[in-house]
Amino acid sequence: MMSTSSVTIYKGNWNRARRTQMHEKDANHKTLQQELEEMRREKNKLQGAYHSLFNRLELNLQNEKNNLEDIVQDLQNKLSDVDDKTIYATKSTLDPNTANPRILLSADNAEMSTTEHIQNVPDHPGRFNIALAVLGMVGFSSGRHYWEVSVAGKLCYHLGMASESAQRRGTIIFSPTKGFWTVVLDKEGQTPIVISSPGSDWIK
Repeated sequence: MMSTSSVTIYKGNWNRARRTQMHEKDANHKTLQQELEEMRREKNKLQGAYHSLFNRLELNLQNEKNNLEDIVQDLQNKLSDVDDKTIYATKSTLDPNTANPRILLSADNAEMSTTEHIQNVPDHPGRFNIALAVLGMVGFSSGRHYWEVSVAGKLCYHLGMASESAQRRGTIIFSPTKGFWTVVLDKEGQTPIVISSPGSDWIK
C-alpha cells in the first residue's frame, strides 16, 4: 500500500514534467511562428524584387520597341525621300490595244510609224480612233521617270504622258486639262513645252 507522502511526490514530479513539456511546446510554437514570419518576409521581398525586375524589363522592352519603330520610320522616310529624288529610266514599250488603226508598231512594240491604210484591228475600247496616238504598255503612279525617244525626220509630234482616264475617242485636245502633258512639234516647226504638273493620276 502506497503512502500519502509518496503520492504527493509523484504528483509533484508529474506536474513539473507537464510544465516542462508545455514550455517546450510554447518555445517550439514561437520558433515556428518566427520561422513562418521570416519566410513570409522573404517571400514578400522576393515578390517585390520580381515585380521590380519585371517592370524594368517591360520598360526596357517598350523603350527598345519604340527605338526600333523610330529607326524603321526614319529608314522609311529616307527611302521615300530617295525614291522621290530618283529618276527611273523607263523602256518605251507601246500598247497595241491603244494604237490608232493607222499606226504600225514594230515586232517588239518599241517603234511606231503611220500609214495611210486603216488596219483591221480589234475595236478595243481603249484604242484611239481619230487621233494618231498610242499609249505606253506600263503605267506608273509615283516617282520620276524619263524616256529617250528618237523623232529624227518627223515634222510634227506629241510626246509625253496621259492619265489613264484621258479621252481616246473622237477629236482630242492635248492639254493638261484633258489629261495630257506633252512636248509638241507642230507643222510650223514650233515646239511649245507643257509644264503643268500631272498630279496623282495613273500615267501612261
